[in-house]
Amino acid sequence: MDSHSGYTGGKSGLFSNVRQGVFWPPALLVIGLLVMGIVDSEGFLNGANAALAFAVGQFGWMYCLFVFLFFVFVAFVAFSPIGDVKLGGEKAKPILSYWNWWAIALCAGIGSGIVFWGVAEPLYHFHNPPSLYGGTPESTGAALDSMKISILHWSFHPYAIFSVFGLAIAYSHYELKQPLKASTALYPIFGTRLQGRFGQFIDALCIFATVGCVITSTGFGTLQITGGMEYLLGVPQSDAMFVVVVCGLTLLFAFSSYTGLQKGIRFFSSHNAKLFIFLLVFIFLTGPTTYFLNLGTESFGGFLGDLLKISLWTDSFQEGNNWVGSWTVFFWAWWLTFAPILGVFLAKIAYGRTIREFLTVNVLAPATFSVMWIILYGGGAIAMDMETGGTLWSVINTKGVEYTIYEFLKGYPLSALTLPLALIVVAISLITLVDSGVSAIAEICTRKVKTANGEPPAGMKLFWAFLVGSMAILFLLIAGVAATTALQTTSIVTGLPILVIELISMFGLMKAFRERRIRNRKRQAEAEQKVAVAEPVITLGKTG
Repeated sequence: MDSHSGYTGGKSGLFSNVRQGVFWPPALLVIGLLVMGIVDSEGFLNGANAALAFAVGQFGWMYCLFVFLFFVFVAFVAFSPIGDVKLGGEKAKPILSYWNWWAIALCAGIGSGIVFWGVAEPLYHFHNPPSLYGGTPESTGAALDSMKISILHWSFHPYAIFSVFGLAIAYSHYELKQPLKASTALYPIFGTRLQGRFGQFIDALCIFATVGCVITSTGFGTLQITGGMEYLLGVPQSDAMFVVVVCGLTLLFAFSSYTGLQKGIRFFSSHNAKLFIFLLVFIFLTGPTTYFLNLGTESFGGFLGDLLKISLWTDSFQEGNNWVGSWTVFFWAWWLTFAPILGVFLAKIAYGRTIREFLTVNVLAPATFSVMWIILYGGGAIAMDMETGGTLWSVINTKGVEYTIYEFLKGYPLSALTLPLALIVVAISLITLVDSGVSAIAEICTRKVKTANGEPPAGMKLFWAFLVGSMAILFLLIAGVAATTALQTTSIVTGLPILVIELISMFGLMKAFRERRIRNRKRQAEAEQKVAVAEPVITLGKTG
């Protein structure tokens, strides 16, 4: 078995191999927040919102600046000579095909979110343009501006956030021989100091952020799925329906996690990616194709032309009623909460690939797909809204964001086919999201234990899977939607320290790359010196 994936040693039993300082703090904190939500959900939500408002208001500029630096960094590394470095060594063989690798990167990242917000967000900005552009609501200018902003929020920048963390962990794990955990991203800067409580604190913080993120994603995903079932089948949303859906999702992502990378998440993500592509091609062929081509060319060109402006806009004079904090900074903070744990997962499946391949598959390929989705679904929604006098916008305001995708697809042919497919895509995307998170959390929480397939112990993965499912039910049914929102907000607040951790990780990568270049130059100089010394000996041997 390859050294990159093996687990060795350890006693039997679920909790006998747990890293106590990493496992218990986030687990107890989430349980404590649940109790707080049950006792005073409104107070919990108000406190969480106040903390988020402070983080966004005081440090919004950091989110905008640093996330843009992450984007620039991955672009630079992808085109630099360091991109040729193979993670795991020259003899390392990949564990996934390009297709399965890309499918996992797409579905485990922002897959489920883009299904709904890919339609809804352009409509928000179309009807309420940000002060950055100062456009007239519902105008053609507002339509183009809304596309540029939506592309910013759902394409290259989010995947750059995930990939900087993933690359930092992968490089330290495969090249510097460090454990596969979130704190490993900081190894080039802090070295062996991560082996103590400092490293445990970093891992525990990342786990708390991700557990909160996964629980709330499951909770809100359940609301979206039951909303779709109500729209399609006429089954009203109810507590009983919430329990049925969460239990079904929990069993599926527990099964996916239990069966491991090669049988679980690979299977789900591969089929889900095919459904994504079908829904994309279907809208392109049955919709206003020429309009899509024109809009795509113009809006993506506008995005590239305004890249610096929209990436670094902080609304210094607050002309937009904290628009940046409510949209751009909120999204960046949300992606950051999941970045460390997803980074662990991305690092694990990158074995045998070059750094350039890592960035191509984890940034360029899924981001390109997201751009196309925004153009077709977001652009199509704007066109439909303009033609019908604001039908989709009315759905958002009267029913909610989760209904918009279904109303949009209803306006196209074969809606009896595409509507259920959209619901399936949402469900499977949520399963792959939770599976990747659960697997990475189990990896970080557990000491090395011998398993046949190089996966974390199945019992630990099942524990976290069922904990996430049960907590999602408790938050939704007992604490309520307000407490679930408060947990999401609390998780997002942790995006601020994670932002700093990722920035340090990026500088650590730069340091590690520089040290690698110095070592390679030194080896090359030594080799040339040996050749220079050997040449006279060879010459003397020939003449003597």
